[in-house]
Amino acid sequence: MRRVFLYNAISFLSGVLWTLMGVSTFFVFVASYHVGIVYALGMSLVSMIFWLFWIVIIEMANIQLQKLDEMRKQTELLRSIDEKISHHRS
Repeated sequence: MRRVFLYNAISFLSGVLWTLMGVSTFFVFVASYHVGIVYALGMSLVSMIFWLFWIVIIEMANIQLQKLDEMRKQTELLRSIDEKISHHRS
């Protein structure tokens, strides 16, 4: 149950971060448009890079959890194979 909650929390946080990136980039662009289009695009890019950094961090955590689950499944499978081989040797 903890793992399901963790997966759901990471998925939710990922969605929140994507939304924050879109909204903040839009607002940064609109707020700095009066200075100039190049400045507004540059500031929007900086805003996007900031949020993309956090999105990558969350996705890396998600990948590590998936790897851990896969390694647990493989370990369980290898143990069952080892038991079958050990049983046949006896």
